[in-house]
Amino acid sequence: MRRIPVVALLLAAVLAASFGLIAYGQDTYAQGLMDGQRAGGIDAPYLAAGLWGFVSGLFYLIYVAVTEPAVPPEVLIHIQGKPEIYQLGYLKGYKQAKQRARYIGGGAGWSIWLLILLGASS
Repeated sequence: MRRIPVVALLLAAVLAASFGLIAYGQDTYAQGLMDGQRAGGIDAPYLAAGLWGFVSGLFYLIYVAVTEPAVPPEVLIHIQGKPEIYQLGYLKGYKQAKQRARYIGGGAGWSIWLLILLGASS
């Protein structure tokens, strides 16, 4: 009769310890990468990139290819205090998402300009 509560208590202790380890392991490079991609997607400059693509066309896309997006100071403050490996993943994911948005917006803006140009010449 006493064995059941002891086994249940040991099982609860093991589960609590494993959940503690899982929560501790959340500050990994992969988690930082995913969090950074999510945050970069929210801050993505689609409209601004589209306007730049419309105005300067292929030159903007070359600029995007040669430069990497800037990380605002608010983002750096947000990840301050996290482990360095998490910060590296976060910054990489953030820059990837913003770079993708710059390509998509710039390409869309340039495409609209080309469609207007082709429509006017027809």
